[in-house]
Amino acid sequence: MKGSTDRGFSSSDNHHRSHVHALFHLCSYMFCSLPWICDLLVECCYGLRDTSTLLHDQDPYVTLEYATTTVRTQVCRGKGRDPIFKQKFVLTLVDGHQEIGVLVWNKNTVVEDYLIGTARVPLETVLLCGSDDNLWALQFAGRYAS
Repeated sequence: MKGSTDRGFSSSDNHHRSHVHALFHLCSYMFCSLPWICDLLVECCYGLRDTSTLLHDQDPYVTLEYATTTVRTQVCRGKGRDPIFKQKFVLTLVDGHQEIGVLVWNKNTVVEDYLIGTARVPLETVLLCGSDDNLWALQFAGRYAS
Protein backbone atom coordinates (compact mmCIF):
# COMPACT_ATOMS: atom_id res chain seq x y z
CA MET A 1 0.00 0.00 0.00
CA LYS A 2 2.08 2.79 -1.30
CA GLY A 3 1.90 6.03 0.63
CA SER A 4 0.85 4.44 3.91
CA THR A 5 3.25 6.42 6.09
CA ASP A 6 2.59 9.89 7.40
CA ARG A 7 5.46 11.43 5.50
CA GLY A 8 4.30 14.02 3.03
CA PHE A 9 0.94 14.74 4.66
CA SER A 10 0.08 17.87 6.60
CA SER A 11 -1.06 17.59 10.21
CA SER A 12 -4.58 18.64 9.21
CA ASP A 13 -4.74 15.68 6.78
CA ASN A 14 -3.61 13.29 9.54
CA HIS A 15 -6.09 14.57 12.09
CA HIS A 16 -8.94 12.49 10.68
CA ARG A 17 -6.99 9.33 9.80
CA SER A 18 -6.50 6.14 11.74
CA HIS A 19 -2.88 5.49 12.72
CA VAL A 20 -0.72 2.90 14.36
CA HIS A 21 2.38 4.06 16.26
CA ALA A 22 5.30 1.66 16.34
CA LEU A 23 9.01 1.84 17.11
CA PHE A 24 11.38 -0.41 15.18
CA HIS A 25 14.97 -0.74 16.34
CA LEU A 26 17.81 -2.92 15.07
CA CYS A 27 19.35 -4.20 18.27
CA SER A 28 21.90 -6.61 16.83
CA TYR A 29 23.37 -6.50 13.39
CA MET A 30 26.60 -6.67 11.48
CA PHE A 31 26.90 -4.97 8.14
CA CYS A 32 26.88 -7.43 5.23
CA SER A 33 25.62 -10.46 7.15
CA LEU A 34 22.24 -11.69 8.28
CA PRO A 35 20.53 -12.47 10.59
CA TRP A 36 19.75 -9.07 12.01
CA ILE A 37 17.56 -8.88 15.08
CA CYS A 38 14.88 -6.19 15.18
CA ASP A 39 13.08 -5.06 18.34
CA LEU A 40 9.54 -3.90 17.69
CA LEU A 41 7.37 -1.90 20.05
CA VAL A 42 3.71 -1.55 19.13
CA GLU A 43 2.87 1.55 21.14
CA CYS A 44 -0.73 2.48 20.33
CA CYS A 45 -3.34 3.28 17.73
CA TYR A 46 -5.46 6.36 17.55
CA GLY A 47 -8.53 7.45 15.65
CA LEU A 48 -9.37 3.89 14.61
CA ARG A 49 -12.30 3.25 12.32
CA ASP A 50 -15.18 2.16 14.55
CA THR A 51 -16.39 -1.37 13.82
CA SER A 52 -18.21 -1.87 17.14
CA THR A 53 -21.82 -2.99 17.39
CA LEU A 54 -24.64 -1.67 19.54
CA LEU A 55 -24.07 -4.50 22.03
CA HIS A 56 -20.27 -4.50 22.21
CA ASP A 57 -17.46 -1.97 22.40
CA GLN A 58 -14.53 -2.28 20.01
CA ASP A 59 -11.77 -4.61 21.27
CA PRO A 60 -8.75 -3.90 19.03
CA TYR A 61 -5.52 -5.84 18.59
CA VAL A 62 -2.62 -5.63 16.14
CA THR A 63 -1.11 -8.42 14.03
CA LEU A 64 2.36 -8.00 12.51
CA GLU A 65 3.33 -10.15 9.51
CA TYR A 66 6.92 -10.50 8.39
CA ALA A 67 8.30 -13.21 6.07
CA THR A 68 6.89 -16.43 7.62
CA THR A 69 6.40 -14.92 11.11
CA THR A 70 3.16 -13.56 12.53
CA VAL A 71 2.90 -12.00 15.99
CA ARG A 72 -0.07 -10.45 17.74
CA THR A 73 -0.61 -7.96 20.55
CA GLN A 74 -2.99 -8.59 23.39
CA VAL A 75 -6.59 -7.54 22.87
CA CYS A 76 -7.40 -4.15 24.42
CA ARG A 77 -10.90 -4.88 25.69
CA GLY A 78 -13.30 -1.96 25.38
CA LYS A 79 -10.55 0.46 24.28
CA GLY A 80 -12.43 1.56 21.17
CA ARG A 81 -10.70 3.99 18.83
CA ASP A 82 -7.54 4.76 20.87
CA PRO A 83 -6.02 1.57 22.33
CA ILE A 84 -2.63 1.54 24.05
CA PHE A 85 -0.65 -1.69 23.60
CA LYS A 86 2.98 -1.00 24.64
CA GLN A 87 3.87 -4.53 23.58
CA LYS A 88 7.34 -5.62 22.44
CA PHE A 89 8.34 -8.25 19.91
CA VAL A 90 11.62 -9.48 18.46
CA LEU A 91 11.93 -10.42 14.79
CA THR A 92 14.85 -11.91 12.94
CA LEU A 93 15.18 -10.06 9.64
CA VAL A 94 15.31 -12.21 6.53
CA ASP A 95 17.11 -11.39 3.30
CA GLY A 96 14.69 -10.23 0.61
CA HIS A 97 11.88 -9.16 2.95
CA GLN A 98 11.73 -5.35 3.05
CA GLU A 99 8.49 -4.57 4.89
CA ILE A 100 6.23 -5.56 7.75
CA GLY A 101 2.49 -5.93 7.30
CA VAL A 102 0.39 -4.36 10.05
CA LEU A 103 -3.23 -5.41 10.48
CA VAL A 104 -5.49 -3.89 13.14
CA TRP A 105 -8.49 -6.01 14.11
CA ASN A 106 -11.60 -5.79 16.28
CA LYS A 107 -11.89 -9.00 18.34
CA ASN A 108 -15.33 -10.60 18.26
CA THR A 109 -16.62 -13.55 20.22
CA VAL A 110 -19.63 -14.55 18.12
CA VAL A 111 -18.56 -13.82 14.54
CA GLU A 112 -15.19 -13.47 12.80
CA ASP A 113 -12.95 -10.61 13.87
CA TYR A 114 -13.46 -7.39 11.87
CA LEU A 115 -10.54 -5.83 10.01
CA ILE A 116 -10.16 -2.19 11.06
CA GLY A 117 -7.25 -1.28 8.80
CA THR A 118 -3.86 -2.25 7.38
CA ALA A 119 -0.49 -0.66 6.70
CA ARG A 120 2.77 -1.73 5.04
CA VAL A 121 5.80 -0.61 7.03
CA PRO A 122 8.99 -0.37 4.94
CA LEU A 123 12.17 -1.39 6.75
CA GLU A 124 14.41 0.92 4.72
CA THR A 125 14.81 3.53 7.48
CA VAL A 126 15.47 0.85 10.10
CA LEU A 127 18.15 -0.73 7.92
CA LEU A 128 19.79 2.60 7.05
CA CYS A 129 19.50 4.42 10.40
CA GLY A 130 19.12 1.64 12.95
CA SER A 131 15.62 2.66 14.06
CA ASP A 132 12.32 4.15 12.94
CA ASP A 133 9.82 5.69 15.37
CA ASN A 134 6.86 6.76 13.30
CA LEU A 135 3.13 6.79 12.73
CA TRP A 136 1.68 4.80 9.86
CA ALA A 137 -1.72 5.64 8.42
CA LEU A 138 -4.08 2.70 8.17
CA GLN A 139 -6.02 1.87 5.05
CA PHE A 140 -9.24 -0.08 4.57
CA ALA A 141 -10.66 -1.10 1.18
CA GLY A 142 -7.97 0.92 -0.63
CA ARG A 143 -8.68 4.19 1.22
CA TYR A 144 -7.51 5.75 4.44
CA ALA A 145 -9.38 4.19 7.35
CA SER A 146 -11.07 6.78 9.54
